Amino acid sequence: MDAWTVAVLEPNRFLGLHGLSDLMGRRLDPAQPRPSAYTEGLWGFQLKELPGGRTRLVIGGYETFRPRAARWLLAEWIFPPIV
Repeated sequence: MDAWTVAVLEPNRFLGLHGLSDLMGRRLDPAQPRPSAYTEGLWGFQLKELPGGRTRLVIGGYETFRPRAARWLLAEWIFPPIV
């Protein structure tokens, strides 16, 4: 599935991903109007340097599903085994 694009990249520090796809996982054009059923998300992955040569990975994101009822099925049952 090729549903995510790199929105921001700062090598060795930050990766931002944007995803916009229909519920079958096909990428949608963000310049077009959203269909009635889709999922869209923005996720960030930041590496923070810590003392002692250690590194912390900080992850944050947001995802929405339309229609809202699709969230329960996708986020609770389908995505976890895939991810």
